[in-house]
Amino acid sequence: MRLHLTGLAGLAARLLAAAPARALHGGDERLFKCERGDCQNGPGGARSHITSVLVEGPWRSGHTVPGETYRLSHPVKPGSHWKAVYADNGLQDSGDMLFGLGLRGRALPVFSGSFAHVEHPFARLRVAVPRRGQLDDGHGYLYQGRFEYLPARNTMNSNLVEGTYIFFGTVVDTEENRRETGLWVSNVQPNGLAPMFHKADVAFLLALQRRHQKDLQIADVEFAERAERQRWMDALAVVGRLTMTLATGGVSAARRELISDVAGEVAMNLVGSVLAKPGSGQSVAEATQQAIQKSTGGDEGLAELLRDLVKP
Repeated sequence: MRLHLTGLAGLAARLLAAAPARALHGGDERLFKCERGDCQNGPGGARSHITSVLVEGPWRSGHTVPGETYRLSHPVKPGSHWKAVYADNGLQDSGDMLFGLGLRGRALPVFSGSFAHVEHPFARLRVAVPRRGQLDDGHGYLYQGRFEYLPARNTMNSNLVEGTYIFFGTVVDTEENRRETGLWVSNVQPNGLAPMFHKADVAFLLALQRRHQKDLQIADVEFAERAERQRWMDALAVVGRLTMTLATGGVSAARRELISDVAGEVAMNLVGSVLAKPGSGQSVAEATQQAIQKSTGGDEGLAELLRDLVKP
C-alpha cells in the first residue's frame, strides 16, 4: 500500500494523517491539498492539512513512486528543505521525518536517517518509525544513535497510531556543548509527535514491560471478540436474506414452498456451525456453503438456487 493522497473520515483520521511515516491511500482532499502540479499522475506537491508538510515529487495514481526522492518543506522554516524516500509499500524508507504535531513556537523537530517498518499489533498494520540516525528536537538537543519503537494499545479504539520510543545513543546539548551517552525512553504518544525522552530507569522499564505484555493479552481477547461479532453479523445477514426472499416472494410459488422447508435447515445449520466453531477462522461464506450442501441433500439445482439467494 503506497503513500496516497487520502485518508479516513473523522477527527481520528485527521490526526492519523499527522503521522508522516504511515502509508495513506485514497484521494481525500480533507487530508491533503494539491498545491502544485499534478498530484495524481505527474510531478506535484501535496500539503498535509494537519502537519502543513509539503511533499513534492512524482505521483503515480496518487501514490508515491518507490525509490524516488521527494522534497519536504514546512512553513515554520521557510527556505529550508528536507527529503524522503518511500518503499514499495508506501512507508518511508529513508530521509527526513518532519514531526508536525505539537509544534512549540517555530521549532520543528526533524529525524534524519533510516526507518524500520514495524508491525503494530493493536492497529493491525505496519508503520514506519525511526531506526538509526539523528533526531533534532528543534530546541537545541540532538539524539544520535539507535531508536526502537514499542506499539501501544491506545490505538485499539481509534485510528490514531500510538507507541513508545526507546533510544540508545548520545544526547548532545548544542547550547551548553555537553554530551551524554545512555538509554532514554519516551511516554506513549502519537507518531506525528516528536518523542520527548527521559533517562530510563528500572522502575519505568519494568512498568513498560508489564503494561505491554498485559496489553497484548487484552488485545488478543478484544480482537477475537471483534472477529466473532463480525461473524455473527455476517451469519444474521445470510439468515435475513433467506427471510426476505420468503417474505417478498422473490421466487416462484412452487420453488418458494420448496425453499421454505430447506431455508430453515440452512439457517439452523449455519447458526450451529458458527456456535460450534468460535475462533476457528472459518468464514461465514464457507460455513454458508457447507450449510446449503448439507441441507439440500445432493440436490444441486436447489443448492444453486439457494446460493444465489444468499449472495450479498
